[in-house]
Amino acid sequence: MLFYKHIYIYMYDLNKLLSHNDHPNIIVYDCDNTEYIINLISNKKSKKIVENNIHIIINIDYTIFNISIIKKEDINNFKIYLNYIINKKKIFNNDKQYIIFKNIDHNKKIQPYLFSIIEKNNNKFLFFCNNKCKIYNKLESICLNIRYNVKKDTKNLKIISNNILDNYLCKKINYKKIKELSYILCTLNIKFVDTIKILINEIIDIFEITKNKKYSCIKFLCDIEVSFLMSYNKLIYYEYILLNIYNILFDLKLK
Repeated sequence: MLFYKHIYIYMYDLNKLLSHNDHPNIIVYDCDNTEYIINLISNKKSKKIVENNIHIIINIDYTIFNISIIKKEDINNFKIYLNYIINKKKIFNNDKQYIIFKNIDHNKKIQPYLFSIIEKNNNKFLFFCNNKCKIYNKLESICLNIRYNVKKDTKNLKIISNNILDNYLCKKINYKKIKELSYILCTLNIKFVDTIKILINEIIDIFEITKNKKYSCIKFLCDIEVSFLMSYNKLIYYEYILLNIYNILFDLKLK
């Protein structure tokens, strides 16, 4: 079982992530456009239904619950209907069925129940919340936590977004190239969270690298953010980060 606690991906390309069938369950927070993300999953026609006071939006690819409108007296009905969905072998004959929960932070009592059933089926779970501090810690720990904000690329971002790993993190890499890239990242004054996004996108695209190595790189990049923000010498810290990525990816010693 993989644990994703403290893996926070900012400005992440969700379309790329969701295109992979084996992606983990996801918690998205601080998102002001949930419909955009839902449309990435499916833009097929959906319908609204009400079952025992539980309001649901459903189509061939997903079922959506809005936790904020579930009343205390209807929680049991919610559990019954959710179990009905989960216990189906296939929903609409679709192998990749999403169960989506909006405003999951509005009801902390439901969250332990969701944690208890999340691994008992093959559906994909997607949670939206505004306040991540109100998420049940065990539920958080088994999901990929994403802070999503849509912004336009800047000129500086484009400078480093093209083939970073091809140009620097390849098997012929040397310390001089690591120092060079570290210097570029510092002088461009790009937000560290944006650098993480670019590096993760590049890592995901390297399909010859094993899934475990990809996860290790992503976890390392996300865990390192707090330390980076507190560091005084950004240049040295970028070198440290790049060296660790290199070692995770290629298991080779620096020449």
